Amino acid sequence: MSQDQASLFPTATADPAPERRPDPYGRDELNLIELAFTTLGRARSRKTLRTEWRGKDHKGRTRKFYKVVTGSDEFGLPEYASEELLIALFHKASRDDFEARAVTAVPYELLQLMGWGTDGRAYERLKRALDQLAGVYITTNALWNNETGTFSKAGFHILDDYEFVEDADTGRTRLTVSWNERLFTIFRQSRFKRLDTAFFYDLPSPVAKRLFRWLDKHLRNDGHAEIDVLHLAHVKLEVSHSKKYVSQVMQVLEPALDELTDRGYCSWALEDSQTESGKKLVFDRIRKAAVAPVRGGGDLAALSPPQRDLLDELTDRGLSPDAARGLAVGHDPDVVGRQLRHFDWLVASGAPPKSAGWLVAAVEKDFGLPPALLAADREAAERAEARAAKAEAAERAEAERTAEAEETERRREAVRRRLSDLSDRERSDLEARAVAELDAVNRARYREKGLEARGLRPIVEDRMAALLDEGGA
Repeated sequence: MSQDQASLFPTATADPAPERRPDPYGRDELNLIELAFTTLGRARSRKTLRTEWRGKDHKGRTRKFYKVVTGSDEFGLPEYASEELLIALFHKASRDDFEARAVTAVPYELLQLMGWGTDGRAYERLKRALDQLAGVYITTNALWNNETGTFSKAGFHILDDYEFVEDADTGRTRLTVSWNERLFTIFRQSRFKRLDTAFFYDLPSPVAKRLFRWLDKHLRNDGHAEIDVLHLAHVKLEVSHSKKYVSQVMQVLEPALDELTDRGYCSWALEDSQTESGKKLVFDRIRKAAVAPVRGGGDLAALSPPQRDLLDELTDRGLSPDAARGLAVGHDPDVVGRQLRHFDWLVASGAPPKSAGWLVAAVEKDFGLPPALLAADREAAERAEARAAKAEAAERAEAERTAEAEETERRREAVRRRLSDLSDRERSDLEARAVAELDAVNRARYREKGLEARGLRPIVEDRMAALLDEGGA
């Protein structure tokens, strides 16, 4: 490294940090799990990644979805190291419950978390991953909007900027990154799930890591998932589309699948199906014993902010601190939140559960929601969809009006430039010929006010331009 780089990225020797085992749990954003935006290998010659697929929308209708990922001219499409860095930044931001767009971290600690080492090459790799994250732009119509309950079209960057700053007192370098504002709005919709970050980084390959992220989302409720083999490979994991056949894809996936099975995460099977490729992968979570709750609710400082919020909500509904902590720590936050709504709906409907123990069973078994509550949810989603459609239509109409006005102005400017090249005599003669072709009303208006008559100038000048095209002045 150069001397400047050495001062920007202090090595482990120059900038010691205490050795400690990081908290294994971070967060993962549910949209970005589905919208893979990094390549699994090197892609120096590629600047754009486009993927299209057919799937079900929020109303169960089949529709065409797309995702376009564009890298910067200088750094190209993000490589998988950028995805590993994204998970590390999520891990850091989750400690503050994503309260701020800016995330500050010590580079040394990020490198330790990711297992990249802390030598000069690791710092260079970190810098390249940051440049690729800051340069990538994603457009898609498959972005789930949790507030409206619909898919939306959106375009966004991952990071707006980053900066390395050396502390004047300690000499330690800190990294500050700022999430893109549009993406941060998505984050604030709480589209996150818990992720075992230590397990993620310990996996040996990008395919295994990306597959784990996807499975950890889809196995979190009932522990079972099924998906067409080629759809999983080409759309969810971004395995090269040159692998056209199931046999080719399985050669790529099998080592990662076996790795997850060997580590006691999930089992898998390849089965015949009615899906597009004729083959599907079937996954089942390998169940493990739940961690016993700490007596008396345990140390609240050991809980993340979302877990503390759930703990408060559960105890407010009558659960003991022990039971509430067991649910808040040992179960998916989405399941807990869904059953809290279920509980409140029963209370509001005049049929409250007989005891708070009902809530424990509801979370552990993830009770199905009553039809009336589901209907209310659908009605709310439909109202939100109608509002969104109305707003989209108004926005589209305004955009069309703006585009039409801009096109008219461009055309008018072109006409004015052509006419400005004429001599005064040529322009006067051409204007007289154009006026002579006006209807009687506009000729009268011209005699009264000339081209200053309201709306008359563009009519006359357009006709003058047409006369030029027909044969000159």
